[in-house]
Amino acid sequence: MLTEWKKQLYYEHNRDTSLRTSTDIFAQVVLNINRRFQCENILARLSTISDSTEKRELWEQLRVECFARLFTFAYSSSFVLALTELVVSALSGRLYSQSQLQHLSIKDNPVTTTAGGVSATSKSSHAESTQDHNSLLSRDIQLACLDVIRYTTDAGMNSLIDDVRKAAQSILSRIPLQQMLDINDIIWYFSEIRHQIEKKRYQSVNNHHPLLKYVRSISFPIRSTQPATTTTSAYSFSNIITTASSLITKRVHSPSSVFNVQQQFEIECIEMIESETFQRVLIQIIDQSFSNIYDELAREMAKTSPTIINSSENNLNDSTIINEAQLPFAKIVPMSNNIYTKLSSHHEQLMLHFQSLACRPELHEYTKY
Repeated sequence: MLTEWKKQLYYEHNRDTSLRTSTDIFAQVVLNINRRFQCENILARLSTISDSTEKRELWEQLRVECFARLFTFAYSSSFVLALTELVVSALSGRLYSQSQLQHLSIKDNPVTTTAGGVSATSKSSHAESTQDHNSLLSRDIQLACLDVIRYTTDAGMNSLIDDVRKAAQSILSRIPLQQMLDINDIIWYFSEIRHQIEKKRYQSVNNHHPLLKYVRSISFPIRSTQPATTTTSAYSFSNIITTASSLITKRVHSPSSVFNVQQQFEIECIEMIESETFQRVLIQIIDQSFSNIYDELAREMAKTSPTIINSSENNLNDSTIINEAQLPFAKIVPMSNNIYTKLSSHHEQLMLHFQSLACRPELHEYTKY
């Protein structure tokens, strides 16, 4: 009973930590996504242009940009959350292991008493444990944890955007703008785009999942051993003992003696990322992320569809009515842009999105890796 209670507290604590950290990080990632897409600019130009040829060209751009941005949001938010949960699990798992070792050390070692009446063994064990504990919870180690996540918010996301754009162009270019679509049609086209992104491109390589190219660097982390080097970290880590602070943090590298701890931790996390457990759970998170988007699209289509627009508000919750709602593709394109804005523009909405994705217990079973 006590073990289950402790386990539940562990999950809840990790879930809260992961949610806070993921939301803070992704609020910054959204800014990068917005810079890479031109949806609002294209929409603004469409309202001022009368030439039909130019309008058609802009519509071709707009449908790729809007849906590619929505896809990037679904994938990258899933990557950030999954990696954050994994890092939180790894860090708290190490701390738990340390506390267990300390407990066994105190239990097994003989106790001697100093003149002041304090156990010498206890003092020594406590000092060693405190030193290890502090090394794992130091600010530099916390930022080293973020190095595991950083790739998917930078180079990994750039690669994702390129691939999503190509896939969206390939699939969406087949759909005439005047074609009537319902939510099941949209889900089918989305699944076609997802298939191009997630298909097994490297089946000949053992343990290689296609999504790995977006969540981790090919090379293992290599750190300079020069002390007194200062770099700028784009994020802070809302870890197990601190709350989220500024996302712009100056990172001062520790002496070379600490690099082994940092490097070991990052390599350990990379090995966890490459595990079947992580890959399986990541797909579950991505599925839920897209499910959130489908729900939003279905509701918006039901509100706007001419066949349903006169229905009562209660009928908009009827799945049969929602599935029957049809709109021309040209109306669904800006709708996808509005849904992206709704999901990404406010901290509260981001938190709700992440709450629906977390917490995946498998990522917190540290002993499984």
